[in-house]
Amino acid sequence: MSIYARLQDGLVSEIISVPTGLTIQEMFHPDFVASCVPCDATVRPGWEYDGSSFSEPQPPVVSARESAMRTLEALDFYLPRCVEDLIVAMSIDEAGLPQIMQDRLAAKRAARAIVSEG
Repeated sequence: MSIYARLQDGLVSEIISVPTGLTIQEMFHPDFVASCVPCDATVRPGWEYDGSSFSEPQPPVVSARESAMRTLEALDFYLPRCVEDLIVAMSIDEAGLPQIMQDRLAAKRAARAIVSEG
């Protein structure tokens, strides 16, 4: 079996497996074949191709400020709903709420401090 990577804009868009005894030219239109290059079984969609070799995409670098901003967004979105769900599902009494809210506020303060430093 032969393996090919179909490329779009320098990125692998799909992996094509050609059964033994066939060629990619026998299976597909020439325009499609022109977008394919041989690869090994480790290559995956999303990998980069520089014209001679494949490489895994690098994870994006996220600054501390951006990470803190994402934390704030998540806290603002999820925690109020979680608290409401806990109150209903677990019958948390009023005495349990202040600590939950204090934890939320402490997390928000820490995230805001990081954001303001940036």
